[in-house]
Amino acid sequence: MKNPFEKNDHKVLIAGIVIGSVVIGAAAYLFLTETGASVRGELAGHFNRMRSALIGDDIEPLTDAPHTGSKSKASKKKAKGPANDENSGGEVGNG
Repeated sequence: MKNPFEKNDHKVLIAGIVIGSVVIGAAAYLFLTETGASVRGELAGHFNRMRSALIGDDIEPLTDAPHTGSKSKASKKKAKGPANDENSGGEVGNG
């Protein structure tokens, strides 16, 4: 049986909550504010320069890869057909 007067050590739990809230706060700042977007752009530039210095410029960035597997908006519209046709679901005979 556990001793009810023994203290539980919650230091790891508290440290995890503090670190997690700091990480979530930083992510919210970077992704939800306008100044965070500019900071992300600056960080991306720094990381690209570090990548170039470490492994060279032989590797193409992922953003320049060809985009396949997604249909354009025009082809999706064409496949769907008209969204609301007047004769498609109204009352047939009034009278």
